[in-house]
Amino acid sequence: MAYIGAGLLAGAQAASAGTKISVNGVCKQFLQSQPGWFTRQWTYGTEALREINFDFPRDSFVSVLGPSGCGKTTLLRIVAGLIEPTSGQVTIDGAAVAGPRRGSGMVFQYIGLFPWRTVEENVFFSQEMNLHRGLSAAEREAARRFIRMVGLQGFENAYPHQLSGGMQQRVGIARALAISPDVLLMDEPFGALDAQTRLVLQDELLKICEAYRATVMFITHDIDEAIYLSDQIVVMSRRPGMIKFVVDVDLPKPRYAHDVRSDPKFLAIRSRIWNALRDEIVEAI
Repeated sequence: MAYIGAGLLAGAQAASAGTKISVNGVCKQFLQSQPGWFTRQWTYGTEALREINFDFPRDSFVSVLGPSGCGKTTLLRIVAGLIEPTSGQVTIDGAAVAGPRRGSGMVFQYIGLFPWRTVEENVFFSQEMNLHRGLSAAEREAARRFIRMVGLQGFENAYPHQLSGGMQQRVGIARALAISPDVLLMDEPFGALDAQTRLVLQDELLKICEAYRATVMFITHDIDEAIYLSDQIVVMSRRPGMIKFVVDVDLPKPRYAHDVRSDPKFLAIRSRIWNALRDEIVEAI
């Protein structure tokens, strides 16, 4: 992951370097209200992020790790265009992110499936919102391939309450993929799952990423998960979130075909990251 200076880079320059997403000097302070004589006054309060500068290489899988409250999700929401930075800029393919982008898919920890919609209908929903209309028969069939890709064939007509937590998360991933995103933003998508289901879905996600090329930004608290999945890991400090360091994960691929968790490189990366995060957590207590 290439660092860039505090100044904003020209979009064309970033794109030509093989960069998909550039985060340039991003800071975020949230407003807080103060009582006034006649109206409430708004002032800057919590500083969530301070001078975040980094590039996501095209088609890479990058995880962001840090203590609770360090601004990981805030950063992802800025990249998604859901909230604005106080200063700085995010560009994707050289274009500034000024709002939700049609080519960016999101997967959340709490999937938010519509209980009155079947698996198919939940997956179709993202395309309907993206196109602002109903889907043709051909478009529906194209979306069904993502249901098959996440291993839910045979459950197309099931409702969310009929699915396990892991299966619901698969629907969330299929829904995000159905818009054919070139950027996939994932906010602790496996955080609410049991340990065994989590391990299975990590392998499934890697297989999906092999079959479907996209630049992935993955938020997690799990060090082992980040190492197992990622090409690079961004380690952040406690609030206000700043980048402490970036780790390149040089482990064999495909990860699920090797016993990478017992690889000495895996253990060395985990030790380095945990030592850094432990210091941050102890200081915050």
